Amino acid sequence: MREPACIVRLYRYGYACCNHRKPLHLRSILSVHHAPGAESAPKLQRHALLAVITFASGLLLGYHPFAEDAGIYRSAINLTLSPALYPASRLFILPYMRLTLFPYFFALLTRFLPLAWVLLCVHLILLWLLLYAVHRIAVLCFTHPLAQWSAVALTAFCLATPVAGTALTIADPYLTPRSFATPLSMLLLCTVLERRPRLAAFVFLIILCFHPLMAIYAAGFALVLWTIHTRRLHGTLRLCLAAVLAATILALAQRSTTESPAYVHAALTRTYFYLADWQWYELIGLAAPLAIFWRIYGANRTEPAPHAHNRAALAGAALACGVTAIVISVIFVQPASHSHLLARLQPLRIFHTIYILLFILLGGTLAERLPRRIKQPVIVLTLCAAAGVMFFVERQTFPASSHLEMPWRAPRDPWQQAFLWARDNTPQDAVFALDADYITTGGEDAQNFRAIAERSSLSDHSKDGGSSSIFPQLAATWQDGEQRSTDLSRIPDTERIARLAPAGVTWVVLQKSSQQGTAQTRFACPYRNSTVLVCRLPAQ
Repeated sequence: MREPACIVRLYRYGYACCNHRKPLHLRSILSVHHAPGAESAPKLQRHALLAVITFASGLLLGYHPFAEDAGIYRSAINLTLSPALYPASRLFILPYMRLTLFPYFFALLTRFLPLAWVLLCVHLILLWLLLYAVHRIAVLCFTHPLAQWSAVALTAFCLATPVAGTALTIADPYLTPRSFATPLSMLLLCTVLERRPRLAAFVFLIILCFHPLMAIYAAGFALVLWTIHTRRLHGTLRLCLAAVLAATILALAQRSTTESPAYVHAALTRTYFYLADWQWYELIGLAAPLAIFWRIYGANRTEPAPHAHNRAALAGAALACGVTAIVISVIFVQPASHSHLLARLQPLRIFHTIYILLFILLGGTLAERLPRRIKQPVIVLTLCAAAGVMFFVERQTFPASSHLEMPWRAPRDPWQQAFLWARDNTPQDAVFALDADYITTGGEDAQNFRAIAERSSLSDHSKDGGSSSIFPQLAATWQDGEQRSTDLSRIPDTERIARLAPAGVTWVVLQKSSQQGTAQTRFACPYRNSTVLVCRLPAQ
């Protein structure tokens, strides 16, 4: 091992003094023979490479700012900016505004840029922050730069990977509070490995402000990692037993609480809550990562090197947390349970962190263990395959939308076009009704009506049903709205009026044609395209 240059110069200084030669100046002793800027150049190169990987990952992942859960939080931002919006739908928006600073954070940023541009910029920044945190973990786990960057690249090119059957992906092509919680959770693990408790507490508080549920799981994983990293294995066992005991107490405490039939219906529609409703391949998505972590833990736990110890600590924490979450889910989270409190806490969400660590350790280990002569070709082929699969998955998920829905581009999805027309041509207090399953209709691409049209609407099966499964007070309203809008495009006008008029609906969005047939209506429809009709309900 080579001594640092300053130590070598101290040797020379002592030798010169002993031989009565002219000593070197103190400045030259402490200086290092590096060219100007040599210290900053590697750092600049790292950040440049990280920016390139972030850009490539963002291109592969795509960008859909109104899709899926993004629509819920975009509606919350809209309501924060314009309190007069959503007079008939704010019941489904306000609970999210009370749990997170997310809408207020973006409402503040809109003072400097238009909201669409703010969302895009923050999305890219958070992608970069996630990969920065991944690189920091990789540096703590692997010595060779090729292994470190292989871990970063593999993670970046697998961001669209579904997390078993939890209905989560590693990263989303849109912004939600989870977009903040994910990179910050990785940074929290970095602070644990670096043994910086004050910084860890600060990072945890930020996560708590944006996503309280993910903050709980991030803190639990960090505590287990800390006990393993500090070689307190008995502490790890105690933490896991404490988690099971806490789940037991919660389950027993809720046995005396009577849940409404509407809430039970809402909870049972979320099949990702219950292992009993998962497909066989989704169960493999739980078992396979734990088997890989068991192998990594066994291969590194006896190694004295700090990098190997960090790998073993991460693998051991993933094992402990994953097994604990599965045990809690098997025992307490069942469709027939008396209480569904633990179901809506979703203990298997801990696998979101486990999956990220899986790709970090797999990417780095692949680069470390392969023979030198085939190392680079295999890594390149693996990354190309991962990128191709991720791009294919994204296009299958959003086939009717542009891959990158940028602020300056008009949408090509006919559903979005209809929603934009509704925003620009209907009164702000208008109440719309759409088919209860419109979000899961082929070609709709999970685009959220409220977020795009900025108008109230009756509850839908997908997103409002998910909200009702988490907030029981919404269940009755959700069930009523869902029943009124079920099969809306396929029923006659008389039945539409009978269902919708008592709920104060003034406009309907009908699917022009589907596998069940063509929508028939005599309503006045001032907007229509190849897929959608926007019609005014007759005055009663």
